[in-house]
Amino acid sequence: MQFSLPTAKIANPDVTRLINSDEIQSVVRPAGQKVQKRPWTQKKNPLVNKAVLFRLNPYAKTLRRQEIREFLRLWCFCAFLSNKLAVKQERIKAKNAPKPKQPAAAGKAFLDSLFAP
Repeated sequence: MQFSLPTAKIANPDVTRLINSDEIQSVVRPAGQKVQKRPWTQKKNPLVNKAVLFRLNPYAKTLRRQEIREFLRLWCFCAFLSNKLAVKQERIKAKNAPKPKQPAAAGKAFLDSLFAP
């Protein structure tokens, strides 16, 4: 069994001369202007800074709105239930509260004051 070495795909390995040749330079687009970057910027944490989060992930704003809407829906539902429970407890309390006794039509105190000497 013989082992054959892989053959080179290009005949001329001088890549810089190939790139700078007239045939290739006539087809390649001209280089654009260099973009000047600021040397240093403050890294913002998207988990803390919402503007950066929304810039990185625009769908995060929709998710946040859905979370808030769901939270408010649950909060209103809980408030409704607690209000309903409070009303029910008031009814039970009123039902179980001792009723004040009605004075007799002509109680002893009334009769004593009526026939005072």
